[in-house]
Amino acid sequence: MSKTVKVVMQISEKLLEYINKGKDLSDEQNDEIAVAIANGTVLPKGHGRLIDADVATKSIDAFHDSFVRECDMLSGKFSIVCTAPTVIAADRNCQTCENAKDGKCAGTEECHQCMWESQYKEADNG
Repeated sequence: MSKTVKVVMQISEKLLEYINKGKDLSDEQNDEIAVAIANGTVLPKGHGRLIDADVATKSIDAFHDSFVRECDMLSGKFSIVCTAPTVIAADRNCQTCENAKDGKCAGTEECHQCMWESQYKEADNG
């Protein structure tokens, strides 16, 4: 069995219509196909999905604009929560947690894990 390749090529709509209808092709049409194949782009083996990058870029731009608006809104809400006065202190020992800074929440992802996922780690104060 011989190997096959995928080729992206450009042919006329009229020729495509003839091929799809199974009509006999003239020598001129066969020559057009041969030239199209010769000028075509052979896709590499194992290539990924082919997409319309312009459409994808527009979608990304629209998502980015929406994301920025959401982040601005969330940032404002987060700021309100972070600056709210403490009514009752949290029940954790930040004084000895390796993720703490001067006994306070370090504001890092590790500290987030410590607070929300009970991953407190004893600091090595040696």
